[in-house]
Amino acid sequence: MTRACRLDFTYPDGSRRSHVVSGDSITLGSVAGNTILIADGELAPRQLRLEQRAGQLYLTSLAPGTLLDGLPAPVNAATPLQNGARIQAGALEILVRMQDESATVASPAVSEATLPMETGFRAALDRSLIPVFPFSSAWLELKISNLEAVPARFAIEVAGLPPAWLSPGQAELNVAAEDSATLGIQIAPGREPMLPAGEYPMAVSIIRLDKGQTRLRLEAVARLGGIAGLSLRLDKAIFRRGERFSLEARNLGNRELPLSLGAHDRTGLLEIQLETDRATLAPGELRRIQGRARPRNRHLFGAPLTVPFAILARTRRQQFALPAKVAVKPRITGGRLLATALVFSVLTLLGLPLLPGAEPSIQSFTLEPAVVARGTPARLTWAARHAERFVIELDRAPVAELPGDAADFRLPTDNFTGPAEVALLAIGGERQALETRPLTVYQPVIVHRFEADKAVMLRNVVAELAVRWEVEGAIALSVASPPGFETLNEPGAAPALGLLQLRGAPGETFEVALIAEDERGNKTERVLRVAMREPECLPRIDALLYAGPDRRFRLLNAAAQTVPALVHGRAGDGKWLLLELASGTKGWGAVSDFDCPGFAIEALRVIADAPQPQPETGFRPPAPIRSFRPR
Repeated sequence: MTRACRLDFTYPDGSRRSHVVSGDSITLGSVAGNTILIADGELAPRQLRLEQRAGQLYLTSLAPGTLLDGLPAPVNAATPLQNGARIQAGALEILVRMQDESATVASPAVSEATLPMETGFRAALDRSLIPVFPFSSAWLELKISNLEAVPARFAIEVAGLPPAWLSPGQAELNVAAEDSATLGIQIAPGREPMLPAGEYPMAVSIIRLDKGQTRLRLEAVARLGGIAGLSLRLDKAIFRRGERFSLEARNLGNRELPLSLGAHDRTGLLEIQLETDRATLAPGELRRIQGRARPRNRHLFGAPLTVPFAILARTRRQQFALPAKVAVKPRITGGRLLATALVFSVLTLLGLPLLPGAEPSIQSFTLEPAVVARGTPARLTWAARHAERFVIELDRAPVAELPGDAADFRLPTDNFTGPAEVALLAIGGERQALETRPLTVYQPVIVHRFEADKAVMLRNVVAELAVRWEVEGAIALSVASPPGFETLNEPGAAPALGLLQLRGAPGETFEVALIAEDERGNKTERVLRVAMREPECLPRIDALLYAGPDRRFRLLNAAAQTVPALVHGRAGDGKWLLLELASGTKGWGAVSDFDCPGFAIEALRVIADAPQPQPETGFRPPAPIRSFRPR
């Protein structure tokens, strides 16, 4: 698929411009030397990088403050971007548009004739309804059974869904005689915000390639669930006293998004009003909500102040905080200062109190550890004086309020990842002290699933093995194939969800190892152990065993009828089996004398060093004795 990409920029002044990604890498920042220069005081000198690798566009945040679809983007980690992704850096917004994305409406399922019963194969899907969500994936298993005594080759085609959802959309499968094979089909809806929820019909066609293009059509339905995503931005970063501001909220999901709105002023000096504290956004809807921030009491004289505050937005599962500031001028400037000084002098002579009580202060503040795995709490400890209460903030959003005698707090980290700022406010009356510490929360590797479709395999019998995994938090992942197995598919580069299909004839118990690495370089390993079971064949008669795969070899023993014998392999011509009796005797028996339930004889490994018969000498062995049973 061609991955031409257009970036739609909305600049801090409200202007819009598009940029087509034509090179391999572009950088954005506030200093010269970047591909795109944005003179914004909230941007780092090098804020982010966008690059193309193998047709895929990646975002790398080079400094804290970059948001991807409303969530903090990991710093110095490449994140793949999909169509409709939204990037925010300061007051700049970037909308990613893949110019060749497939349509997001389902195509009608292909109509084909139903397969007659006598065609020699059967096929079935493990389920007819597949629930799946955007940004996620689901698996559908197709099982094909070959009912004939000869191998068969099949082509599989999946229709009715956008091609970008499917992996694979087309495939070929070889099935041994009187055997079955399974193909895993991954359904992964694209990252399109307006992708409607609902049912998408699909058809799986199985075409037998070696028998007149015989077809079988199976039907299923992919039920796409609803998701919610939120993008927020303020029209300015600093407002004048009493100036109206505009909060822009956009629903990036495909279902309605209830939103609760509020404000947080860590100083207590501001009065903040929003035109509404609740809103419900339709899928894809953009809404602008007006507000105003003004000081409760302006200071008498001195330098102008910038008072920080944050607009809070809460969905069912997340809370967001957008930082802003209000510029406040003093009441008394210039010529009024002398008169004010005279008033203070008179009040002092009269003995009236002019100063409030003791100002709160923070003597120490520690945060341990500064880098922590998601889900592990970080511990805050401090010592402070003259504090009536404490407020803990995370990226300017309040987390907890504690009494003035508190000295420690365990900060939960279950709901966010990436760099953050943890603030401790000691508040006494209208005064406060503030200390901040940086915190980095990384996503550790969590192996939700790592399993094989077989816990036991038959020794020396060629068979397929499907290994599946679901891993969270891995930036690199490898699954090692055991020796002697060939890989039937490309499991893909996405570490989170994968399927590895193998084929081989194992001789001994073996292991399949998964190694996943998180963003901090920590490695997690899981091992699957697949045990061996000896394949067995049942003699149809009292079958004779020879020293080699030919009746000209010396007669060794006989396998008693219906008594199982272990089988170690077959001769290259497929007419002889190497068997082992309960007594330990090994010998060669004719395939026609044995039944081997549970596997196809063609799947047995070929013994390359089987004995070869000597040239004819004119001597003919006596007719074989067909039974050793005592009378």
